Amino acid sequence: MSKNIVKEDVVSHAAIQDIATPGGHYALAKRSEDAAKEMREKAEEQKALLQQYENGNMYGWQSHGLKSNALALIRKYEQAAQSKMREAASHRQMAQKLEENYVGHNSLRRGSAFLEKRGIDNKTIQ
Repeated sequence: MSKNIVKEDVVSHAAIQDIATPGGHYALAKRSEDAAKEMREKAEEQKALLQQYENGNMYGWQSHGLKSNALALIRKYEQAAQSKMREAASHRQMAQKLEENYVGHNSLRRGSAFLEKRGIDNKTIQ
C-alpha cells in the first residue's frame, strides 16, 4: 500500500513542476481528492474486518495479530487520506492564486479596459 502512495506522490511532485495553469492545479486537486476517497474506503474495509475479528471466536496470537494489522492499516489509510486532502487544498489555493495573477496581469495589458478608462494609450506601454 505505501509503495503505491509513495509512487503517486512522486508523480504528483513531478507533475507540479510542469503546471502553469489553474486548470492543471484543479485537475491535481481532483486527483488528490479521489485518492483520499479511495484511502477512506480502504480504511472502512479494514474497520469492518476489525469488527469481524473482535466478534469472532479467535483467541491468542492469531487474533491479536489480525487486530493489530487491521488497526495499523486503518491508521495508515486515514493518515494518507488526510495528507491527500491537504494536498488537494494546496492545489486549489495555487490555482486560485494563478487565476488572480492572470486577471491582474490581463488588466494591465495594452488596449485593456483598465488602461482605456485611465486614458493610457498603447504607445505609452511598450
